[in-house]
Amino acid sequence: MLRLRKEKLVKRTPKAITILFVKMFVMGIAIEMTAAYILSAILNFMPEVSERYNSNISTLKQFTPEMLIYVCLLAPIIEELIFRGLILGIIKKFAPFIVANITQAIVFGIYHGNWVQGIYAFLLGILIGYVAYITGSIVYTIVLHMGVNISGILIDYIIPEGTNGLITLFIALISLLVIVGIIKGINNDRLADC
Repeated sequence: MLRLRKEKLVKRTPKAITILFVKMFVMGIAIEMTAAYILSAILNFMPEVSERYNSNISTLKQFTPEMLIYVCLLAPIIEELIFRGLILGIIKKFAPFIVANITQAIVFGIYHGNWVQGIYAFLLGILIGYVAYITGSIVYTIVLHMGVNISGILIDYIIPEGTNGLITLFIALISLLVIVGIIKGINNDRLADC
């Protein structure tokens, strides 16, 4: 597996690896659900920004085979190799993890090309960088990133526009608890194995 940390990697059984992959995918969905709620709430107060953002993002939500392959498969692999593998890995050799993680997240945010996606990508980059660090591999973050992108494409079907605000708030809060629970579980597993 592609390693991010110099420490000895924890030996994981095939079952543990499978469970971690599932957790990463579920966490990716939970991240998208939480982010979609927060983004929607913020953009409600900024109609011009919302219109431009929706125009930019509409291309990514086209259900052509090429777009689905790119957004759901290729982008997560390429972006994780570049941002968490290459950039985070190189900077971490010369700086503390927190500096390396913030730096790669800033570059990841800028890469996304507009300030709405940039802020979202920056925050996502911080979280994914941390997950890469605590799992010791970007293989897991690729799966997490796939979960984010797949659910991002399907969000309008998962939570249709016009869904009651309390229902979407409930989904966002449950999603946030899922994210925290998964990260806490991975950290506990990592600490138990030390």
